[in-house]
Amino acid sequence: MYIYIDLVFVINLVMDTALIWAAGIFLKEDIRFRRILLGGVLGALLYVVSLVFLYSRTLLQIPSAIGSMVVSVIAAYRPHSFLHLFKLMLAVCVSAFVSAGGFLAVMFMRYNGRGVFEHFSICTLFVLAVAIFISVKLTKRFVFAAVKDNRSYHNVKLYLNGRTAEVRALADTGNSLRDISGGNEVIICERRTAEKIMPENIALDGDGVELFRRLSDTELCTRIRLIPFKSLGNENGMLLGIRCDMAEADGIKIPNAVMAVYDGTLDSGGLFRAIINYDTLDGRKQA
Repeated sequence: MYIYIDLVFVINLVMDTALIWAAGIFLKEDIRFRRILLGGVLGALLYVVSLVFLYSRTLLQIPSAIGSMVVSVIAAYRPHSFLHLFKLMLAVCVSAFVSAGGFLAVMFMRYNGRGVFEHFSICTLFVLAVAIFISVKLTKRFVFAAVKDNRSYHNVKLYLNGRTAEVRALADTGNSLRDISGGNEVIICERRTAEKIMPENIALDGDGVELFRRLSDTELCTRIRLIPFKSLGNENGMLLGIRCDMAEADGIKIPNAVMAVYDGTLDSGGLFRAIINYDTLDGRKQA
């Protein structure tokens, strides 16, 4: 039996890329084609390597295949926790089983159960990939409705004194925080995100009032403010706000946006690290 390594690589590259993309769509991940393609390349490459060195060791082929998919998912989405990684792997496996089942059913009916795999070709592979793409696009709305997850996520960039931080944000109508002094939009960010655009000599550990007092004697003194809130697990409190030069959400520019620093985790699954007002995005899109 002859095995063509280049053909095995192409097959795994196309299928891994399609399945990783489908899993990200259904879990509303931050879809970036270059990362997904990188994940597909790494997965295909690792599978080929395992096939070469572990071909005669059947028991090791299964864990090596799983390992290659784990590497692919990590490269594509950079999961923030083991639970996040588990959800992604589960979504990939479900997508793979559904795709494989549909493919075998169609091939079985097409060739009456004879020579199903003998008729497999590169053309068939790309047709299958396109079918996965179309199926995901057509069914994702129904899947979201079934799992009751209508949340909207956006890629947000924050700019401050030449520094940039990028974060995935949940658009939430419940985020009604406003900058009292300037009326600017407020974006709630986890501390780890806010620290990415802070000067190196400034730490953001502590509560909002303490941070406000500490930063009053720094170069940020004209940018800071205290923002009252009645959520995030407390009846009331104060968040430190830092006025940025600009924020950008999916290409929508928000000048003088205020970054409210939250000293905690906004989502245990790591799906988002910031919260932005949905009405802010909707209003600016209509404008």
